[in-house]
Amino acid sequence: DVRELVSDTTPPVTAVRSESRAASIGSYVLVAIAGILLFLTTFAVWVDRVALETSVFADTSSELVEDEAIRRAVATRVIDELYDAVDVEEELEGPLPEDVESLAGPTAAALRQAGPGVVERALEQPRLQRLWREAVTRSHATLVEVLEERSGTVSTEEGVVTLDLGDLILEASDRLGVRDTVESRLDEDTGRIELFRSDELDTAQDSFRILNALAWLLPILTLVVFGLALWLAGGRRRVTVRAIGIAIFLSGLVGLLAVNVAGWYLVGELTADRQSHAAGENSWDIVTELLRGSFRLQVVLGLFFLLAAWIAGAGPRAV
Repeated sequence: DVRELVSDTTPPVTAVRSESRAASIGSYVLVAIAGILLFLTTFAVWVDRVALETSVFADTSSELVEDEAIRRAVATRVIDELYDAVDVEEELEGPLPEDVESLAGPTAAALRQAGPGVVERALEQPRLQRLWREAVTRSHATLVEVLEERSGTVSTEEGVVTLDLGDLILEASDRLGVRDTVESRLDEDTGRIELFRSDELDTAQDSFRILNALAWLLPILTLVVFGLALWLAGGRRRVTVRAIGIAIFLSGLVGLLAVNVAGWYLVGELTADRQSHAAGENSWDIVTELLRGSFRLQVVLGLFFLLAAWIAGAGPRAV
């Protein structure tokens, strides 16, 4: 009997529905996991290919010094370093006649007041911008060498990674007309801003190795998980495409929020005055521009996935 044969070979409806429901839930779980992986991938790739890539970061450093608030903060720091390293008033008294030595104090104070403005205007010129770029490039290259444990001059036992503003300080003293007076008094540590100390580098190197591996692994893993979710969906692939669009959209949206929150926290923690805060905000915006651009692209891409899911189907909209 044909009906008996069919009944024997066809699985129960409840079993089919149970399998379909399990596949649907599994597909959604995979989409959620892929969305989280996409979020992590974006950060990992940005750090590995942008923040820790010296040539890219050097280009970013040029953009930093072109920002007015950052130039002002750098100029102020350079003058502060100059006056901390050298007693300008005492140095000015030397070449002055005795009857006008009393002018050294007001002159030094006036130079300190006008100094940041002079250096800030000088930083608009190619020569000082080149010195800034070279200082940042050297510092960044040293940092990457240390993180990759391939530096022969800086070790985790005794090394310190610094940003050296010494050349900018000499240029500043030249602009103020006191270079000959103060150059011989500057020691090798003047203008060096400490970035990392040796006791921090072990942890940083371990993190760098993990991040470097994740930057290559996570993009592949993310695509594989998205693909598995679509494959597992079976006849519900249109709904899964919509879910993928939502996951990509949320990854971009949450990423933008995370970048902003991280910027507010870091700038607030690292700056103490209004000038430094403004420079810090602008620096964060410039340094993370490519990262925020990646997340904005995900928002747009997620919307395109949603549009694709909306127009898909057997109706005339699909045409």
